Amino acid sequence: MRSKIVTACVVLAALVAVAPAAALASPELQTSTGTKVATGTGIKVQNEAAVVYTSGALVDKTCGPANMSGTVLTNSGSLVQVKVESFKLEGGNCASFTFENLPWCLSSSVLGEWVLKGGGCEKEGVSLAYSTKLLCKYQLSAMIGSYTKESSPLKMASGNDATWTLASGGFGCEPKTVFHWFLSLVTSSGGALKIV
Repeated sequence: MRSKIVTACVVLAALVAVAPAAALASPELQTSTGTKVATGTGIKVQNEAAVVYTSGALVDKTCGPANMSGTVLTNSGSLVQVKVESFKLEGGNCASFTFENLPWCLSSSVLGEWVLKGGGCEKEGVSLAYSTKLLCKYQLSAMIGSYTKESSPLKMASGNDATWTLASGGFGCEPKTVFHWFLSLVTSSGGALKIV
């Protein structure tokens, strides 16, 4: 009986020792064929659907396609970070928007969740920001969204509660806005990606 208890304790100790290591093995950015993506790899987005912009008056407007480019900074097996160097909405009702506080940082440290913040990956406490041709400036501390783990292509959906608030501007500026998007993250050459 004692040998069975000792054996059970040894197995339990081994499982406890392995569990943290296994937990640290994700998230990792990979190609669709399972190859780890190297740091320095160029990244861009492909639009799965039009970006929708909702103003404080609850009026939905269709924006043109999103155009984002960046570079993989970290792909450690427990953290993915992409330095977003450029973000634009090319047409539709949002073509006149100027996105600010670039570079941004797109990161994932929890499988199934991504975070977008301003100031790049090296700085903390920098908001996302954009301004309109009416000189209305909006800010958001961070945008949190989701993706389906282990699925390729890597499709990233914006969160429904990411509300940008008016930071400066006067007459004609709505107090709050929201962007809804569904974008695929690919390499700069168009190769499909996944996070596992």
